[in-house]
Amino acid sequence: MSWQSKSIKFTLTKNNRVMSSLETIIKAIINGEHGWAVAEQFEATFNGETFEEQNINALGYIKDCLKYDVMRSGVFNDDAMRLIEVYYDELVEYLEGAE
Repeated sequence: MSWQSKSIKFTLTKNNRVMSSLETIIKAIINGEHGWAVAEQFEATFNGETFEEQNINALGYIKDCLKYDVMRSGVFNDDAMRLIEVYYDELVEYLEGAE
């Protein structure tokens, strides 16, 4: 199941431009930390592809980058943080089930 299938999907569709900017910023952070291949997998899952279609190691790097670099940065507004947190929670749930 895609993380976007939750109730947040309406908000994401409504704020598509904000979503696109947020995705670009986070993708750049992940690219800087873990390279383009991991960043591409973040972009794919953030845009609705399932976690199952991605490399499990890359998903772990994405999770760590979100936790330690993105969520602690303090630069995102409340709406952006809610989107990030929903994505992060779904990713953690998937990774815990995949172990």
